Amino acid sequence: MQLEHKTSTASAIAPPMLTKTFHQPAVGEVTVDCDTLTLTDRDQHLVLYTAPPGSSGAEALDLLNVLGTEASRYPR
Repeated sequence: MQLEHKTSTASAIAPPMLTKTFHQPAVGEVTVDCDTLTLTDRDQHLVLYTAPPGSSGAEALDLLNVLGTEASRYPR
C-alpha cells in the first residue's frame, strides 16, 4: 500500500484580534485584548479580556485588583 501526502490548498485564517477600551472611574481608560471561545456543546461563548504584560492596560488591571481588595475591607 502506498500512501500519498496531499497538502491542503485551503488557507487557514486566524480570527482578527479585537481590542476594547473601557473607562473605569478609579483608573481611567483600560485597553484590553478580547478573545472569544465558542463552547459548541453548550451553545455558549466565553469572552476573555487580557492585557499584554507591561502594558498600560495590565498596570490598570493590577491597580484595580488592589483597589477592589481595599474597597471590600471598608464597606460604605
